[in-house]
Amino acid sequence: MGEWSDWYAREDPSTWVLAEVLKRRAAEHPDREYLKFADSPWVSYGEINARSNRVANALIARGVQPGESVSVMLPNCEEFIPVWFGILKAGAVMSSINTAYKGDFLSWTINLVEARKLVISDEFLDRLDLIKGELPALEQGQKLDLDGAPWMVDKETQPPSRISQGKLIEMMEELGLGTKATRPDIIQKLYSRGYVFNNPPEPSETGIAMYKAFRDHVLRMATPEMTAELERDMDEIAAGEISKDEVIKISRDMLHQTYDDLFERREDLAKTIWAGMDEDKFIGVCEVCEEKGRTVHEDGSPNRLRIIDLKGGKRFWGCEGYNRDDPDDPESCGNSGPLPGRGYELWRLEPRCSVCGVRPRLTVRGFRGRPWKLCLNDDCPTMVEMRQKREERRKAKEEAEKRKAAKGEEGGGAAAAKSAKPKPKKSGGARKKPPTTTTRTKRATRGKSTARSRS
Repeated sequence: MGEWSDWYAREDPSTWVLAEVLKRRAAEHPDREYLKFADSPWVSYGEINARSNRVANALIARGVQPGESVSVMLPNCEEFIPVWFGILKAGAVMSSINTAYKGDFLSWTINLVEARKLVISDEFLDRLDLIKGELPALEQGQKLDLDGAPWMVDKETQPPSRISQGKLIEMMEELGLGTKATRPDIIQKLYSRGYVFNNPPEPSETGIAMYKAFRDHVLRMATPEMTAELERDMDEIAAGEISKDEVIKISRDMLHQTYDDLFERREDLAKTIWAGMDEDKFIGVCEVCEEKGRTVHEDGSPNRLRIIDLKGGKRFWGCEGYNRDDPDDPESCGNSGPLPGRGYELWRLEPRCSVCGVRPRLTVRGFRGRPWKLCLNDDCPTMVEMRQKREERRKAKEEAEKRKAAKGEEGGGAAAAKSAKPKPKKSGGARKKPPTTTTRTKRATRGKSTARSRS
């Protein structure tokens, strides 16, 4: 222990970084064998260090910043080691992805760490085609000079990446909004009221319209100062620096003034908000009207598809060019289809599906479970795959029920046979009759016989 403590005190912890250790070993023993994978020949320290430098330089050239996450999806291969060291040398953090992941699992894993770069093997590139609509725009990048070389996939976002919920809570704390206990609840209310969706949060058209309406007509309510002032007053009450009655008077005057402004401009406010709520219903371009050249808007764009609510909680999507008064009108468009009911939240994911390129794609979120992606084109490969998986689950469930029923029948037959089998007779002959006398009667009888003998 003493020797270890002395060594620990002498050593510089900055030299323990793995990338620096590899660099030193490569300088000291460039030709020494370092790595062997399967039947491949040995690779030296110097070669691994050179390969990792190429990876690091490629990452830095493509904008990787220190502390940034870089996702890696590689099989068990020799190239994994130089890629790992290269990421470390660039100052980034490697986020390894299970090579079995596909679809939602793959997109969720990439988005979870907010990775802007992805190093992926050629054999897994086809999986990105099915989820590229759920990720920032992908652009095939530089092919690295490695054996079995991985591709560098650049996922730069335009505009920059959204603010995460954690960062949003930090900003609320800096602005003095809410408390440590109430800030997560405030964000949850934004989701439940439809002002934001997805993760990281994206503002909906309704949320944007709410902000614009209050900014243009009741500016004080659109800034954090009003809420922050009320929060400070509450803290001062708790500290005994101001009386509760005084704060109530200040708050009442503030709210009265704000309400008067709100009431005076209520019609303009309502129009702006309703326009935003209506805009959230539009989900993409109608491919039928686009094909027929029906340009009905001022910008020359065709009719759009929108979500339509019915009585009883049902919903469907349809073209805004449908003529209710005269459905047979040649200009009337009857392009429509079913949607999940009002028990599900629907958010526009892509105005045109990036997989099939025909109709819009939505994000569907139920009361429980993970959100899933819905393309309005039934022939989309993503929908075909979804139906196949659903059918496989249904068959697997039926097979499990059949096995359970068969096992129950076997168990029931064995139980019936067991109950029908006659019980074996106990050995030892006929059962003895219980004695007709008890201990008390025996004692009485013994006493009588003794008296007779004396007499």
